Amino acid sequence: MKSLEKTLKSVSENPRYIFRLTIQGVLVGIFAGIMVCLYRFLLAGSESVLRDYLGIIHGNVLYIILFFIALAVMGLLIDRLTKWEVDSAGSGIPQVYAEVKGHMEANWAKVLFSKITAGVLTALGGLSLGPEGPSVQIGGMAGKGIARLFKGSKTDELRLILVGSAVGITAAFNAPLAGVIFVFEEINHGFDKTLVFIALVSAIVSDFISKMIFGQSTVLSFPIYNIPLESYWILVILGVLIGLLGYVYNVGMIKSSEFVSNLK
Repeated sequence: MKSLEKTLKSVSENPRYIFRLTIQGVLVGIFAGIMVCLYRFLLAGSESVLRDYLGIIHGNVLYIILFFIALAVMGLLIDRLTKWEVDSAGSGIPQVYAEVKGHMEANWAKVLFSKITAGVLTALGGLSLGPEGPSVQIGGMAGKGIARLFKGSKTDELRLILVGSAVGITAAFNAPLAGVIFVFEEINHGFDKTLVFIALVSAIVSDFISKMIFGQSTVLSFPIYNIPLESYWILVILGVLIGLLGYVYNVGMIKSSEFVSNLK
C-alpha cells in the first residue's frame, strides 16, 4: 500500500515528466510488442515448415542430403550474423542485464535484425530455441530504439530498455504481470516506482496487441489432475529431483560454453 501511495504521489508531483514517459512507454509497448509478435509468428512458421519437410524427406536419400546441405548453409548464415553483430549471440537476457549495468552498448537496430533472423534460421534447422531470452532482448532493444528517438536522458533510456524487456515476456507468453515481475527479479534487482508504472502501461498495451494477433488462449497449457493428499510426498521428491537436474543443466551449459570458447 505504501509503495502504491509513493507511486501515485510521484505521478502527481511530476505530471509532465510522467506523462512523457507514459507516452514513450505506450510506444515501447506497441513497437516492442509488434517485434516480439513478429518473432513469435516467424518461429511458429519455421517450425511448421520444418515438420512438413521432415515428413516429405522421410526415406528419401536425396532429400536428406539436401536437408543437411541446407543445415550447413543456415549454420554459416547464423555464424555470419552473430559475427556481424556480436551482441545478438547468446540467450539475450545476460546481454540486456549487461546493457542496463553499463557493461556494453549494443546497436539496437542491428541486434533486432540479427536476433530475429538468426532465431528463425535456428528454428528452421530444428534446433532447440526457447522464446524467453530472445524475446527479452528483442523487447529491450526495441525500447532502446524508442528512447533514442526521443533523445532522453540515459536514465530514461535504461528504463525503457527494462520496459521493453517486460514487453518481451508479455508478448511472448501473453503474461503482462509475469513480464513486469521478471524485470525486477532477474534484471533490475531493485524497486523503481516510476519503472513499475511505465512497465505496467507498456505490458498492457503489448498484451492487447499479442491477443489481437494470437487470440486469448494461453501459450503454455497443461492438463490439470487432482492429486490425492496421501500422494503429496511424491511432489516433494519431484521438486528435489527437478532442482538437482536444473543445477546439473546450468553447470553443463556454462562448462560447455567455456569449452567452445576455448576451441581454436
